[in-house]
Amino acid sequence: MRTWILLILVQVNSAWAIDFNINPRYDLISGKEISFNRTLLQTDLSLQTQKFKFFADGFADADFAPEEQKTWRRSKNAAYLQELYGEYAGNSIYFKLGRQANRWSDSWITPSLDVWTARRYERLFIDPLPFQLAHSTGAVFTFVGSTWSMDLAAMWEVPQDTYPAPYPILEKIAEEEAVNPGMRIKMALGGIQSSFVAARALRQNTFGFSANYAFEKFVPKIEVGGTINEQKNDALLSRRSAFSTFGLDIFWDQWTITPQVTGFSNENLSSPDSSQLVGYLSATYSRGRHEFQWQNFSNKDYTNVFYSATYTYTWLRNWGLTLLLQNYHGENFNYASIIEQNTGGTLFGFRFQYSGSFRGGK
Repeated sequence: MRTWILLILVQVNSAWAIDFNINPRYDLISGKEISFNRTLLQTDLSLQTQKFKFFADGFADADFAPEEQKTWRRSKNAAYLQELYGEYAGNSIYFKLGRQANRWSDSWITPSLDVWTARRYERLFIDPLPFQLAHSTGAVFTFVGSTWSMDLAAMWEVPQDTYPAPYPILEKIAEEEAVNPGMRIKMALGGIQSSFVAARALRQNTFGFSANYAFEKFVPKIEVGGTINEQKNDALLSRRSAFSTFGLDIFWDQWTITPQVTGFSNENLSSPDSSQLVGYLSATYSRGRHEFQWQNFSNKDYTNVFYSATYTYTWLRNWGLTLLLQNYHGENFNYASIIEQNTGGTLFGFRFQYSGSFRGGK
């Protein structure tokens, strides 16, 4: 223990850097039968020396919508701790301890190999992606070679996806374990970046493989995997599942375009084989102070459609105004149909935000 304290003191007395960011925002989003009237404050702090790093990130929001709308969305005035960890960086060994973002997948939609991350679906898709995600707490050792790396994870707190009513509250259904282990091996060979994943999270065993190759203007990528669910509760949606994904990251002038197609099958007690095909498309145009983004998600086999268009104007480097339009359409009591029934399907509004930062060090 004294050795660790001495090492930290030596590092603090040498070069160090601090980075603090604060991002308040206001959302006013309306639909035929709903309104989002809320404020949100996000902050993060990074303190880094030559070999040690401390990082904290979180946000808090206050929702002023009518109480019946907050009940349906399970919305509450609350604070969310996104990340809080310490990290040691050696020459070829890294160790990270605490709540941390470990995304072992390049996929934008689920299912995927992103076993350590959950989604807050009750927030709909109004928030930017980082606010929709919940991360695990534990320890990760990383060993780095010249053309490979290996992550060994042991998580003792893994979040569950959360949904609006009338979906069940899945945190009470899942069977937690004291330790949730996982391993990822990444390799670079002939320009191909590949990754092998094996993990057990909340009694779900996931195995898979992903690969990508970077050309000058685009990056094709694939991801395949499967999950065996050993949870015992009959309310679970899937006992066995398998998926395969193909996607592209396209970079064309000021455009970034990311199409993706995922096919997957689920096996459960009520349906021995349920196969689905889903597609996702994101197109972002960024030039100077202007940014436009289009997103579309659709499920070919079960009518479950979402699209979103946003325009953001930034001035004085710190201030931003975003105009937003979204539409949800679904059938057979799926996610999009529940949103459509409670909102009228179409949402529009604006977001006003500020981004400030402080940086120091020696």
